[in-house]
Amino acid sequence: MQASIGFGSQLERNKALFHFEVPPVRGTCQIAMSYETLATCTDDRETILELWQRNLPTATTCRYSWLYRDGPARDWLLHDEEGDAIGSVGLMERRFRVQDRLVTAGQAVDMNVDQGHRSLGPALQLQRKAIEASEEQEFKFVYGLCDRRSQLVLRRMGYRLLGDVGRWAKPLTSEPFLPGWLRSKWMRRPACLAADIGMCLSSGELWQRRPKDTRVEVVDRYDDRFDRLWMRAAERLPILGERSAEYLNWRFGDDPDVRYRALTFADAEDELRGYLVYDLKGTTAHVADFLCDEPAHLAVLLPQLFVIASRAGMESVVVESLIPDSIAHLLRRFGFWRRPSNWPFLVYAPKADAEEWEEKGLFDIESWYLTRADVDTDG
Repeated sequence: MQASIGFGSQLERNKALFHFEVPPVRGTCQIAMSYETLATCTDDRETILELWQRNLPTATTCRYSWLYRDGPARDWLLHDEEGDAIGSVGLMERRFRVQDRLVTAGQAVDMNVDQGHRSLGPALQLQRKAIEASEEQEFKFVYGLCDRRSQLVLRRMGYRLLGDVGRWAKPLTSEPFLPGWLRSKWMRRPACLAADIGMCLSSGELWQRRPKDTRVEVVDRYDDRFDRLWMRAAERLPILGERSAEYLNWRFGDDPDVRYRALTFADAEDELRGYLVYDLKGTTAHVADFLCDEPAHLAVLLPQLFVIASRAGMESVVVESLIPDSIAHLLRRFGFWRRPSNWPFLVYAPKADAEEWEEKGLFDIESWYLTRADVDTDG
């Protein structure tokens, strides 16, 4: 996801990959190299994995099978003049509901280039291949996230910068933030307890009550209730990626690298009214995806997550997403703080369709509902 989309530690991976050399000034000597981009076949798997080992050290062998063999992505290799593979890029298919239309889009993923070839040219050639493939497959648009230095490649290829993905954080305990002079455990413990009580009283979870005859439970798989919830949500959210049971089971249930679980909120008839997908990593609970019929349903799920995370020893909860103002207001009420974001969001659409997409809000960040469900990895 290295040419585009990444959350969390993906930022560090992007920093390593997208340190492009500045082209020499006119009049200096420059050796031009030619490259060739070819679609991969089954025999290229080990070549791709060797590239990943050099350039994407956090990407796993299991992830390759999950995304390219069993998932909706395809990839290409970049060869130098000697015929050696020096880079690769992938394109993941993703369905979106845009206004009243169900369309197929793409996400350029896993772009990487060997150290000796990290000039702007090879990176542009890989991104150009991803765009050409998206148009051949009649994808309506391609989207991406990257660190700020990587914008150069995407914007040179015609991507539009929409803005930054929101990052929201809520501390579950004050202990990591207490001043250093509270070194004595006899002082630290009561100070932490007092601060934690203050945070709890000022937050919304203490006063939240679950409606009568409703049920909250933790699940690992997704059923047809999620299909109905997604279709209902698509009627009120301008741009929403697919959240069918089939997709969620692949994205979260079958992910080879991360153990995801989902909190679900169902009414008296067992109809799903909301869910929240999370994983626990280090000292942080990450909210990977959430979707509800209304904000009040998310307000039921969040306190349940805080309890689970606190019992597991987590120190904070983090949400990274593009969300409506109503959800942002709810997060603030529950003690989340908007933090600086390092993930610009960019979208590419063919020029011939640009005017139509402009009318449908594709280039307006306020139209988007985006979570980790809409990206290929968290690692």
